[in-house]
Amino acid sequence: MKTYPLSIENWGDDCYMLASRGHHNIEQFKAACKKEYESIADYLEHCKCPCEQYWVKRIPHKDYVGGYNIPVPKGTRGSFPVTAWWE
Repeated sequence: MKTYPLSIENWGDDCYMLASRGHHNIEQFKAACKKEYESIADYLEHCKCPCEQYWVKRIPHKDYVGGYNIPVPKGTRGSFPVTAWWE
């Protein structure tokens, strides 16, 4: 199984969403979010927004650079694990 470094990215478009490829320890993930995106993480924490681990697959889209990440079942071809915190 491939391992991924903890690297926080802002995946939000119309809403706040911080994510990192890989399944990471939730507390370490939240601490990294607070360090890199303090105001977003403060908002997510204040609103008691979910922070979870799941699997996604990137779907290309001509109008959105990089495509979309769609939640999928584990083992779906082309999927990867993610830890995310969103509103």
